[in-house]
Amino acid sequence: MFEHVLVAVDFSPARDVLTARLPRLQDWGARRLTLAHVLSSRYPSIPAETHRAHYEAELATMAAALREAGFAVDVVLESGEPGARLASLSAERGANLILAGSRGHSVLRDFFLGSTVLDIARLTRTPLWLEPVGDGAAPREGTKHILLATDGSSASAGAEAIFIELAAQCDRALAVSVVACSEDDERALEVEHARQCLERIAARGPGIETLLPCGSPAALVAEIAEREGIDLIVVGKRGRNPIRDLLLGSTAEGLCRRATRPVLMVPAR
Repeated sequence: MFEHVLVAVDFSPARDVLTARLPRLQDWGARRLTLAHVLSSRYPSIPAETHRAHYEAELATMAAALREAGFAVDVVLESGEPGARLASLSAERGANLILAGSRGHSVLRDFFLGSTVLDIARLTRTPLWLEPVGDGAAPREGTKHILLATDGSSASAGAEAIFIELAAQCDRALAVSVVACSEDDERALEVEHARQCLERIAARGPGIETLLPCGSPAALVAEIAEREGIDLIVVGKRGRNPIRDLLLGSTAEGLCRRATRPVLMVPAR
């Protein structure tokens, strides 16, 4: 499923966090890695170009260690707009997954600054795994408990498919659909639609649990993930659209802002 992973390397503390994630992805079939670092062409980051030799050496050292761990490794060092270039590289290199670090609770601030993470999230057609770094991020030693946040729409089909495939390799799989807390006919229809969606998902894999709470989707899913000890949150996003159009309104964005657990965003098919 994730045979080829493009790792977005930024030479921050995120590098060690991402490296620690790779053995689990190897368990899930990852065999090939592309270590990619893009020197920003945005002012005032241009002076970073003068450190190219240093970055080349760092990438080579990282690649050598990962080859010893059993991966086939390629290295890419380019200049340009980091987020856009990383999203493009994932397609050009045929990657099945982009692995990147997020800044936990500060990621929303980074979004409004036009961060690399935002650009990747907006542009990628490849699933994006965001590993939280700092700011209260909870270190995860494995990925045994997974959660799917879904609204049952066509945009969530890719996320549902990956969740079901991963569920067979995890100890616990929980599918969650959050509905409004109002009491009216429209909510009744929403609840029924969500119930049918969850039943359909549960029927596709043995032992898949379901939960149908009411409230604010991003906040509630993040809270449930904390309470239930979830190791990975899977959520869909609507392809090449602005961040406001990520699946479930602002759920994917909100999860990046709130969650201290890894988030896997899966573009709509």
